[in-house]
Amino acid sequence: MFYNPNITIALSGYNIKNIALLAIDSFLRVYPKMKSQIVYFDDFSTDGTTVALKSRGIKVITWDKDLLDQYISIADKHPEWSIGQRLSVRVSYIIENIIRETKTNYLVLNDGDVIFINNEMLEHFMELAEHYDIVYQRDDLYQPNEFQQGIIEKINDRYIRKVETDETGHRYWRMFHAHVFLNVKKLKEIGITSDRLNEETAIITEGGLFDTFSDFTNRVLESGLLKIKEEPILENDVIHFGGQASDRKGLKNGVTIEPLDDGGYYMMTHVHRPNLGQPVNKEYVIIDFNKEMEELKTAYEEICHILFNGYNIKDIYLNKNRKTYKIIFKKIC
Repeated sequence: MFYNPNITIALSGYNIKNIALLAIDSFLRVYPKMKSQIVYFDDFSTDGTTVALKSRGIKVITWDKDLLDQYISIADKHPEWSIGQRLSVRVSYIIENIIRETKTNYLVLNDGDVIFINNEMLEHFMELAEHYDIVYQRDDLYQPNEFQQGIIEKINDRYIRKVETDETGHRYWRMFHAHVFLNVKKLKEIGITSDRLNEETAIITEGGLFDTFSDFTNRVLESGLLKIKEEPILENDVIHFGGQASDRKGLKNGVTIEPLDDGGYYMMTHVHRPNLGQPVNKEYVIIDFNKEMEELKTAYEEICHILFNGYNIKDIYLNKNRKTYKIIFKKIC
């Protein structure tokens, strides 16, 4: 049974207690000997997340005071920032916080609203670690043509990886911070661990246009010091519900609506899933971790089917004694 004390599995979130418990139970269903390597960053939850996780023997960390003071100082200088902008900057600081507290050579960084579905994920990452420093999922971000041309110009001026423009609008890509494998020992050695946590970087953070891990992505590409590999992590290793902690912070239904100068608006969904028009016969799924992996995979397929057809999570109910979860979905598009 797999065990490697040189890997940290980090998750993070705000007020997503049962989702976080589901994520951890799904991981332990596959990697029970790796429990000591799990770290959860709790962003000052008020729903009992920390107590619930600690009662399960999970290590919980929260803000380093100096980093929190830095974030508050920058955010206070920009009262004009939207919720999305504030969260982008805040998440950059959280990632830095997690990496600073990671003592192992390797880190699997995740959002807390996931289910781990691959029983060979860590073995695969460690094989790749012999040749690569970062294994990531590409994340293409789009915005309409009329949105903040000045920000586009700043990105093009600052980075090698340019913003591209086509019929869909402006587009650029980043490494998806929600699920990424990192050689943190090497990242610390060369001094590229997250977005630069300074005024210059934070001031051009614009929600989905210039988002968390974009500065990190561009500096990795420009440095030439890190070997990277793109992998379909979301399809292979995890199911990501999308934006659950953001929802608790105020981005309702996983969607941000931002006004444009011409009176219109654009929508940025944190779910990133199209409505394919396939019928959804029931709006809930039962996850029973007493079942064999093949039966669990059938439940995972049901979850993916519902998510890919315009739904997101409404509630998750836990029966701790039976080790089962009932996931109830809501239609959002």
